[in-house]
Amino acid sequence: MMQKNNKSILYVTSMNRKLFDVTGYKFINSFISSETEGDLIVASETLRDIIDPLAEITNGRTVKISCYNLQEDKFYTDWLEENKGIIPERYGGLAKPCDCQTSNSWENHKRGCHWNNFNQRAVNWLVKPVSLNYALQQYSKVYPYVVWLDCDIILKQRIPEKFIHNIFKDCGCFYHLGPNRKSRDTGIESGVCGFSQKNRGFDLLRKFIDVYNNKQFHRYSRWDDGYLFRKIVEGNPDIPTKDLVGPHREQEFAHVVKHGIFAPYIDHDKGSHHRKYKVV
Repeated sequence: MMQKNNKSILYVTSMNRKLFDVTGYKFINSFISSETEGDLIVASETLRDIIDPLAEITNGRTVKISCYNLQEDKFYTDWLEENKGIIPERYGGLAKPCDCQTSNSWENHKRGCHWNNFNQRAVNWLVKPVSLNYALQQYSKVYPYVVWLDCDIILKQRIPEKFIHNIFKDCGCFYHLGPNRKSRDTGIESGVCGFSQKNRGFDLLRKFIDVYNNKQFHRYSRWDDGYLFRKIVEGNPDIPTKDLVGPHREQEFAHVVKHGIFAPYIDHDKGSHHRKYKVV
């Protein structure tokens, strides 16, 4: 567990060994070398022997890094056990293909079907709310800001604390959506998002976590984190949030971080894990 310090921002990410080997190590190296102002938690089942020594190297110099072992997380292990009936065998569950009259894994499934392509990977999406839940439970009184970064991100330069503070001046949560994604029934780009103690940002985060923890995700057609995050944001208009994606001409709607205010600071190679590295 990280020691208390005077930094205001806790960054959180997650990765397994396969993701570490293809993008995760680059992300961590860029986080350290950029001297981004904040500390980092890496949630993983397998990387403590790699991550923990980094804390000794960087502690007291630029950044504190710690690894949280997901195998010790009750939310995570209980969820896997309780939902093994909807988790495909290739992801460690018992689920068999559905009886929907479609050969398309993306379309024409019954609402909330476990064999929809998004829903088959529910166990992968779960890691984000589990990791953020740990950060919230352990550090919500230590760090006023929690920021999630996917591990397929490279930090191009230092992200100053002031930059994050300014985003949160009038909101409790920021995310990336943009006009093109908003016009479609798709999710928020949640690879870069953040939550604040103020303006009820942590309340919104708890609501997002509860969707998975209390099995509320079954109510929705898709169970991926970005889609459910959007539903929580739209369902709580009283909590001030901020979409960081500005107007853009591209018809492409998936890779929107480059159209937002984080563009000078990060490169997000979204989808590279399955597209480029064939890691699923």
